[in-house]
Amino acid sequence: MGRRPPTLKGRTARGAAGLAMAALAALAGAGCSQSDGRALAAQACRKVATSLRLQAESATATPAVARSLRQKAVIELERAEPLAAIAAGEDTEWQALQATLSEAGQVPERYLVTALRAQCGSPTGDG
Repeated sequence: MGRRPPTLKGRTARGAAGLAMAALAALAGAGCSQSDGRALAAQACRKVATSLRLQAESATATPAVARSLRQKAVIELERAEPLAAIAAGEDTEWQALQATLSEAGQVPERYLVTALRAQCGSPTGDG
């Protein structure tokens, strides 16, 4: 009556085939990882640039607006951190950026500005 449930042997073979496909995909993508890391770091650095701009604008704003701008600046840094973390995993060149961004919620941004500018190099993250 009906089909027999798959045997352990059948499941194991399918599992091994799935692992082999995943391994092949990982190997195929390994050559692209450095450029992927660079692209992710560039995205993170654009968020850093936005954050730095907001932080600078807050210096001349009214107290209420300044508070809002600083809050938005921190959010941009928080959004940049996971991008930098993945970039650092792809290319160790970006580990310092990731480490600096991991401090964003704990250290006032004014203490991170010099490091962030040096690590991103330019507002677009190109160097």
